[in-house]
Amino acid sequence: MDNKFKVLYKNNRGIELDTFLNQNRAVLHKKRIFYVIKANLDDKEVYKIGISEKGDGAATARLLDYVYNYGVSDDGNKCKGVKLYLLLANVYNPDVSEADAAVRKLETKAKAHLKQYRERGHERFRINIDDLLKYLESQELIADTENTVRKTPRLAAKEQGSKDAVKEIVGHVTDRRGVTKFDVAFLKYKDGTKLVEQQNKKLTYEEIIKLRHGKSTADTYVKLNKITI
Repeated sequence: MDNKFKVLYKNNRGIELDTFLNQNRAVLHKKRIFYVIKANLDDKEVYKIGISEKGDGAATARLLDYVYNYGVSDDGNKCKGVKLYLLLANVYNPDVSEADAAVRKLETKAKAHLKQYRERGHERFRINIDDLLKYLESQELIADTENTVRKTPRLAAKEQGSKDAVKEIVGHVTDRRGVTKFDVAFLKYKDGTKLVEQQNKKLTYEEIIKLRHGKSTADTYVKLNKITI
């Protein structure tokens, strides 16, 4: 299964970033994101692109930084506030390095393509918002490059890895609602001087792909068993 960008928000008129976060904070958890924002204090048609690629709550924290720095729009002070115009996201996959993440690839490509419109620094551009959104939409096929981490023979023999690293999927069940849960086995992990066995867990595809080695293992199992996700 691919891990392509999902458009969480796109509008050439923008939305107050604080408002968006208050309404959508939960959907940003464990996501890598690419965004376009504009601070009210910036000149007309100066937009900033950026990314968050760490997973967990990093995406929310990154966007909140802008709210803390620029504040919330205020009729009494037109320089306060920051608007969101575009937010793309995909699920944080721990088997994808930051350099191989789709958000990083898109940011790098956009900076090079938009160099002629650079306003200050490398992330702000003086450009019509419709032209900017049109260009970014044309890059929708950019995707993560997953690199399966190879274990050394010693660790492979011990079936040892990091905590919550997926070993294999040993079965699955689909309930009457069509929800499929997979029986996931985990590698042992080292806690101090001892190896800890982990119990199998029943997880959805969406839960598995957030774990180390999860996406590649789940995709292989889904394909072999012809499961529709």
